[in-house]
Amino acid sequence: METVRGSQTVPERPSTPSTTCQPSSVLQADSSELDRLDLQHHIVTLLLDGELHLAPLENPKKILDIGTGTGIWAIEMADRFPGATVVGTDLSPTQPTWVPDNVRFEINDVESDWHYKENSFDYIHVRFMVGSISDWRGLIRQSFKHLKPGGYLEIQELDPRLASDDDSSNKSTMHHMYMNLCLGCLEERGQAIPVRSQYKAWVEEEGFVDIKEYHFKVPLNSWPKDKRLKEIGKYHLINYYEGCEGFCIGLLTRVLQWQPAEVQVLLARLRVELKDRSIHIYQLFSVHVARKPLADNPRQSTPASITVSDSPKTSPAVARIQVARDGVHGEQEISSQTSPGVQDGTAIRNVPPSPYL
Repeated sequence: METVRGSQTVPERPSTPSTTCQPSSVLQADSSELDRLDLQHHIVTLLLDGELHLAPLENPKKILDIGTGTGIWAIEMADRFPGATVVGTDLSPTQPTWVPDNVRFEINDVESDWHYKENSFDYIHVRFMVGSISDWRGLIRQSFKHLKPGGYLEIQELDPRLASDDDSSNKSTMHHMYMNLCLGCLEERGQAIPVRSQYKAWVEEEGFVDIKEYHFKVPLNSWPKDKRLKEIGKYHLINYYEGCEGFCIGLLTRVLQWQPAEVQVLLARLRVELKDRSIHIYQLFSVHVARKPLADNPRQSTPASITVSDSPKTSPAVARIQVARDGVHGEQEISSQTSPGVQDGTAIRNVPPSPYL
């Protein structure tokens, strides 16, 4: 393990793929990819109305950021909580040269044994790790062991599966092919993308309580009428357009033995569909927040809840889906029927007409 603390120097962003990048990771850490990771951070802050977390943190003293990437989230958390020590861990030393004194970056593999003291963190943050984690249960188990009683785990992940509230996704044949191929390759490699219901099941199995779920629609271009969603969609189109090759090239050439030229043909057709505003596809960004029980009352908890919305301000009080956009408020029962591309039982049924169309 290597450590970078305070204002000590770490290497600038590499211009070629890093040899220290996590071997199981889909994407390589070259300069354009790291810029894209910073763009993803901006997209998430838009989704969360400027919040860096949804866990109810009060004066945390020690924070762990798993898969810190460029370190941008860890740095902003250190500024927001100057009394906390923020530890960012990754396998690639791609963090900036100058950072706050209360930030420490470590080169470490979270799927190996952790060297941290058990019961030592107030908050553990996991974001954009799908495709890099083989054993999510193991990661959640390690998080439980190393959180203090009463500490919070927060998992923020984008489900790459495609969803739509109408039948326009039927026109996106190349996109569905691309996604099905990539998901199949990841499953073949032992890195299957979890469905949203699995995160909740796993944290429950490990003993977490007070589990909250928040799901946010992320449009894949500027097709929504809502100005805020349109802006998010524009950024996500750039994110997706620039990242789709890096996501699939290794999978298709190594797992399926495709030729690079075949991959480029698929990508060219995919990118045409990505810019088509008549195709109303979105993905769901999910946030799962869970608390480690207090040592003296391990079973104290409140009912788990789920919300699918576009703002963390819409906190649920019961297990229901709430949608509020353009002044139209509607509540929708959680359905066991799934929308196209959504693979678990928290699908969305538009009881008022969809505000995305």
